[in-house]
Amino acid sequence: METPLDQFDVSMLLRGDAAAWRDFVRLSAPLLRSLVRRTLAPAGRESDTADVLQDIYVRFCRHDFQVLRPFDRSRGRLSSWLAVIAARAAIDYLRAHGSAPASLDGQTASAQAAPANSGPSEPLPLPPDLLSPQQELILRLCYEDDLDVADIAQVLRTQPQTIRSQRHKALERLRAYLSKRTFF
Repeated sequence: METPLDQFDVSMLLRGDAAAWRDFVRLSAPLLRSLVRRTLAPAGRESDTADVLQDIYVRFCRHDFQVLRPFDRSRGRLSSWLAVIAARAAIDYLRAHGSAPASLDGQTASAQAAPANSGPSEPLPLPPDLLSPQQELILRLCYEDDLDVADIAQVLRTQPQTIRSQRHKALERLRAYLSKRTFF
């Protein structure tokens, strides 16, 4: 299903049309913000979402719109393409800045505020070397953003079978890791 963002004419941005840029930011910001926030949250860097989002828009404009020029509507949806850019930018940010330092006060307050038996409120912390960045990106795009294999393959410029294989390997690693953990 195409959204208004998917129907947006990127060529207007390449011409520097100010009104088009305002519309583009209005349409794309919710998607990009959501993806960046979900990527940063497990590392405790959710408060850095605005910084990463701003960096993404700066990347779009830098070097005569170099990041925007390769987009090809015949290869995939704009929202899928932007999702990959946002996820990569957030992962790059985490590589450069790492996890936020843990605050004992914040952990105590959040533990007291969480109702008993409410289920997990945060993603399960995983070892940083469990999944490759590519596998993590593919899982996020598949399961959090509900993108299909064909769209992800087009955006990543690879074959759908490669995406299915990477997803399968990532799920196997997660199953093996989780089967060794004790939750009680």
